Amino acid sequence: MIKQTIFTLIAGIAAVTAVTAPSNNAPAHPPFDAAEKSLEIFTHLENKNLDGLGTLLHPNVIFSLPMSFNGNQDPARYVVGKNEVIEYLKGPMDFIEVIDFVDFRTTVADNGKTTFLQCKGQFTTAEGTPYLNVYIYRCDWDDNGLLINFEEYTNPMTYCKSFEDPDCPPGLYQPPQ
Repeated sequence: MIKQTIFTLIAGIAAVTAVTAPSNNAPAHPPFDAAEKSLEIFTHLENKNLDGLGTLLHPNVIFSLPMSFNGNQDPARYVVGKNEVIEYLKGPMDFIEVIDFVDFRTTVADNGKTTFLQCKGQFTTAEGTPYLNVYIYRCDWDDNGLLINFEEYTNPMTYCKSFEDPDCPPGLYQPPQ
């Protein structure tokens, strides 16, 4: 009986170890530093270096603004494809003169394949007006270190007060004094 119990115990430990041990085929962590790559995105944005940003994007990258301007659950923006995302990001760069992200807090999740970055934006518009907003970004990376999903969570009310956008509720825009 003792032999049977010991054998059962050893077989159980072997089964648990086989199920929970990391696979030899897949690394436990990706072969890149997700936090470092995420901060690289913001360096390219601050420098308005869309070519540099493009080197980090997967061909089928998705960029979205999940927080809507009207309070529903539809994203305010949803753009698919490397070229389309780069083209979309050119727009804000036309009306924002200075892009400065500060006070980063970075969290790496999902075995290094997802990063969350919380920061403040201390921007200046093309007219010289300060544009101050808060941001949370989610970056999902593929196995090769390319950005496959890029979500920007920001306060849409701050945006709507600062910029005249047809998607914003009427009456929120406050032109610079």
